[in-house]
Amino acid sequence: MDADDICMSTRLEKQVAYLDSHPEVIICGAQIEYFGTKSNKYVKLSFPTKDKILKEMLAFSTCFAHPTVMMRKDIIVKNKLQYDYDYKNAEDYCMWINMISLGKFANLDEALVKYRISDAQVSQPYNLQTIKSVMACRRKYLERYLSEDEIKDLFESPIKVWTVKSIKQKISNPRVIEACYLSLERYSLGSLLYYVFSADVFKLGFGAFVRYMKRFVFGKNPIYYNSNLV
Repeated sequence: MDADDICMSTRLEKQVAYLDSHPEVIICGAQIEYFGTKSNKYVKLSFPTKDKILKEMLAFSTCFAHPTVMMRKDIIVKNKLQYDYDYKNAEDYCMWINMISLGKFANLDEALVKYRISDAQVSQPYNLQTIKSVMACRRKYLERYLSEDEIKDLFESPIKVWTVKSIKQKISNPRVIEACYLSLERYSLGSLLYYVFSADVFKLGFGAFVRYMKRFVFGKNPIYYNSNLV
């Protein structure tokens, strides 16, 4: 938490109780409530609560509201975990990836921190350093599933529909597959038809379809791309 955020009075009590009753969980986060002069212009995030979905989400973003996180000290000490400052502005994202295999993740479905939105936040301007660090985290995550050459192809070569087909043969993680769709070199009627008739529109969910259609209509920065070219 930052000094200008607000902790709900029952936050620590509820997270400790949850961790005490779920010994398999090593990280417990919660939802956040946004406030401040700029909060009406800020994208409101709702974080999943289940371990499998949280770890899949790391394919392209952090899965915790960082100010809400509570972790088990013994896990940190035993595994000598610390922030890796090579991932500047995304140190937390990198740490969650490093902790995937150490135990289960969870978020409480309740806002336990009031998070102030202001112009002074490091994460607010999506600057070049942050982009590079986030992209490095995504590559790090994919090391769990793909070879170095396959990862290089995803980040340094244009992603086409046949790339998506190839990735689906190697990975069942729906968020990795979604990230490939959101990184297509070109959005066309053919790619849309494949997305629909391959049944991925159902497998990946409605939210993924909305994100795909936004890129289809407006075009946006891809999830996987060579950050050295930015």
